[in-house]
Amino acid sequence: MDEYLKQQITQHLNQAQYVAISVNKNADFDAFASGLALFLSLSKTGKNININAKSPTIGDAQMLYGVSSIGKSNAKKNLIISIDNAVKNVDKVTYFLDGNKLKVVIHAFSTADGISEKDIEIEKVSTKPDLIIAIAQSSLESLKTDITHEQQIDPESIIININKDPLIQKYAQINLNEDISYAEKITGFIKEISLPFDEDIAFNLYAAIASATKMFSPNLVKPSTFEMAQLLLSYGAGKASFATSNRNIKQPVKNMVESFDVNNHQNEEPDTLTQPDIVITENQTPIESIETEKLKEEDWLKPPKIYRGSKSFDMES
Repeated sequence: MDEYLKQQITQHLNQAQYVAISVNKNADFDAFASGLALFLSLSKTGKNININAKSPTIGDAQMLYGVSSIGKSNAKKNLIISIDNAVKNVDKVTYFLDGNKLKVVIHAFSTADGISEKDIEIEKVSTKPDLIIAIAQSSLESLKTDITHEQQIDPESIIININKDPLIQKYAQINLNEDISYAEKITGFIKEISLPFDEDIAFNLYAAIASATKMFSPNLVKPSTFEMAQLLLSYGAGKASFATSNRNIKQPVKNMVESFDVNNHQNEEPDTLTQPDIVITENQTPIESIETEKLKEEDWLKPPKIYRGSKSFDMES
């Protein structure tokens, strides 16, 4: 990322109070996990952050942090007063404070009958995001499809597009388009913009890199890939609760975090990333001993959903 682009992104992030992240709902695990990592990082800045992505599966909840926040909007609600026949009846609008009360006065034309109660409609609408970060969105139509009704794109919203595939159209003010994994791209984004890092964020990104490279398959990695993986380990990817859990989880990512050595990566090539199988052990709690293979995906979509985060994230949420 060149210095000018870095300054532009930093400026927009500093000015934005409400940031919406939209991950294409048809995107792969790499984009999904990386988007969650970026959400967790931006959430630590004190801004109002929202993420839209695909609905999480059981496997996602057992493998990634932040899935419980998908689709939850913290946008503030504004009150809008609509008046019918305003052009014909309304001369001007004034307001004043009467103690703690704000009073709005609708002045009618001298030749008009004035405004009746039936002409007045009150509604609450969510504030629009100042900044939208689109991940794996190839076009504006794709982005609009995934943005919720409450977050419809305001013409004044700044859009940062993060993509690794050719764009159907250029619709964003800032385009970060490069043929590398989303995990590497967003790891570099967080690092260069000096956004917060913790072990949960690092683990999500490590899981994304492992997925994108099919567990660091030689034909899918570059020297920079291992540099990014080493950086994420230095930020605590191997210390996250999903990496250090005593549960006997047949999880390729967990194994890779524990065994990865950037200078000597001669481990046997694991299977490609799939949703983890759960093997029950005697030390598990009643919640953990639920036989996951018997749970249906449709049941997962019904409350209550149980999420598990590392100690660092739990304390700050």
